Amino acid sequence: MLQEVEDQFANTNIQAPVLKQSYNLGTGLSEDNPNVHKGDQINFYVDAPTARWEDDLMIGHVEMESYPTQMTIQYGNGDEGSFYTMGKPVSRARGEESRKTSTSYAYQRSGNFHAYATVSYSGRFRVDGGDWQALDVVLTKETVDPLLIRVWWTDVGRVAGDCSYDDTRWGCKNDPTMGKPDNPNPRLRKADIRTGQRWHLNDNGDGDTEYSLHRDWPDM
Repeated sequence: MLQEVEDQFANTNIQAPVLKQSYNLGTGLSEDNPNVHKGDQINFYVDAPTARWEDDLMIGHVEMESYPTQMTIQYGNGDEGSFYTMGKPVSRARGEESRKTSTSYAYQRSGNFHAYATVSYSGRFRVDGGDWQALDVVLTKETVDPLLIRVWWTDVGRVAGDCSYDDTRWGCKNDPTMGKPDNPNPRLRKADIRTGQRWHLNDNGDGDTEYSLHRDWPDM
């Protein structure tokens, strides 16, 4: 009879989790802005909805629930971390440094990376309104879409004049040697760990506004 319950749990339709980060939350930028700084603590968290199932089985009227218990994040650069919490969004004021959290991570190399997460789910059930019992079965669900992380480093130099004279000068908006934070399809420094693609949106670089800067990527 218990096998029937476990089989049903194994086939429970659990919505795919979604990996997020809150580095820019509270700074005036959108929370999903992918631009972060090298060495800063990036707070990651996962939206992992629970699932509930209820129906009649041979054992009786069964209620079943699943809940997330562990997440493993693959940061896209070869590193990964496992946590017994799904984390939560953490905001910071404009100008305030990001702080370390129980689910944060600091990238030590600049570049564009695709991060993913795998979430483990445990379950419990009860029969005919009785006491809840834990299930031994553990299910895993992976995030479907990659989370783009754009890790920047800061350079400082002396200049004469301002960008209103020539916006292609060093440090100005259209400086051809500078990256573009709003690039819709940046090239990845390490190929996507699941698909192998070399750009954020595809594998041919359509729309990449920084194409000339990273011709040797992926280089990790």
